[in-house]
Amino acid sequence: MNHKQTISDNSAVTKLTMEDTHIIYSYLQQQYDVVCTQTKEAVQNNDYITLLQLIEERQRLEAIMDDFRTFHANTETTTGVEQQNDQHTTATFQADKDEEAKLIDRMTVNLETVNQSMHQFMIKTIDKSTETFTKGNQLGHKTTKKLLHKTANGFSKIADIINQKL
Repeated sequence: MNHKQTISDNSAVTKLTMEDTHIIYSYLQQQYDVVCTQTKEAVQNNDYITLLQLIEERQRLEAIMDDFRTFHANTETTTGVEQQNDQHTTATFQADKDEEAKLIDRMTVNLETVNQSMHQFMIKTIDKSTETFTKGNQLGHKTTKKLLHKTANGFSKIADIINQKL
């Protein structure tokens, strides 16, 4: 079948055959599968920055693939097999989105737990530091007081000796 369809954007009109659209759509599905695999790896490696980038990429691919499916639905040239593929792909997208939501929820809980642990650790560290500084200041004050007292006694003795000689 060599039906020509027109996909237009605001700046240009491109004529694509059904074969062309299938090739593009298959390529997009492959890219989507790669991104899904990388997303799972990012979750396993706790690489949250990469995960966020992959989620954005996956959403972009989903939007493009949705546009292709909408285009096919509007042209009413989709065969029964293509409709089954679209339904399967849509179900896969939904399952992936549900899995992604669960992973994000788990990551959020884990990050909150880490955040709380770090907060408690920081509070304990600050408390210990405060105790240490307080003890250090007390010891420094005692030491200074003793040194000043001994210095004053020493000067007093020197003054007494000088007064006796005069």
